Amino acid sequence: MPPCGNIRERFCMSSLPPPLPPPAGGPLPLPVPYQSPASLYEQDTTNLQTLSIFYFIIAGIQAAVSLFFFIYVLIGVFIGMVGVAGAQRSSDAGVFAAMGGAMACFGLCIIGAIWFWAYLNYKTGRSLRARKRLTLCYVMAAITCLSFPFGTVLGVFTFVVLNRPSVKASFT
Repeated sequence: MPPCGNIRERFCMSSLPPPLPPPAGGPLPLPVPYQSPASLYEQDTTNLQTLSIFYFIIAGIQAAVSLFFFIYVLIGVFIGMVGVAGAQRSSDAGVFAAMGGAMACFGLCIIGAIWFWAYLNYKTGRSLRARKRLTLCYVMAAITCLSFPFGTVLGVFTFVVLNRPSVKASFT
């Protein structure tokens, strides 16, 4: 660096030019590393397998939760049997039988609905693994988003993976 006097020291030119200002839109993005089609296919396969496992887990949890509603069926049958056997009049026996039957039917309807829901989740897991029924996967991902918090995360990740062009093209 050339010597400069005290007064002109701040106006002295150095041998290096000043740094360029950053671009107007912010820093430049880093280049995306190249991925071969084979590695993209492996990544898609891994993601679909993981999603299918989580759909199987949700189906199993739902099937296990449905067992809780067998209590309604057992209590309904118990009320009906004990009520009919211990009724003093025949009109009382009909009331107990109807009340017990209604409770048992309520429990069976809830169990059927939960098992149907679990079956759809199981079928979605199978469809993701086999890369079939894209519409079913989209519909179940949307419905699964309503099951906060785990279902919401699973549904959003399912949408993210299914919206990749390489994944869409692989479904039949």
